Amino acid sequence: MPSPDAAARHTGAGVARRQAHHERMRDERAREAAAGDAELPPEDDAVEMASAAHVLDSVAEVGPNYTLLRSKETKAKRRKRQREDARAALDGHTVLSTGSRLEIFCDSERWYPATVMAREEDGDGRIVHEIEYDGFSDRR
Repeated sequence: MPSPDAAARHTGAGVARRQAHHERMRDERAREAAAGDAELPPEDDAVEMASAAHVLDSVAEVGPNYTLLRSKETKAKRRKRQREDARAALDGHTVLSTGSRLEIFCDSERWYPATVMAREEDGDGRIVHEIEYDGFSDRR
């Protein structure tokens, strides 16, 4: 009995495109392999170990691609937070998540951009947000 592979035959316009793609990829791999055989200059082939903290310290946090990862919230903490949020919303309080951006209107009749850095529950059960004014890292 002939094998099923021998009986199967691919037809159609996609066969030629796929074959051309495979040839291009084979040629590209061959070029990379040939280029990889060249020796690097002595100063470039040295490997230095660096801690992740050292690398992150050298990267400026100026955009969404350069934010530090937050620790994962456990299921119990998430559910507790959601219960607190729901209770505060029912009481008419505004609840903001950490990292939310907002603008604060001050006595000088100016709007100041800020970010919610943390939140905690006050002694009487109210949620208190800790904010940091953008551009003023020493003011909270």
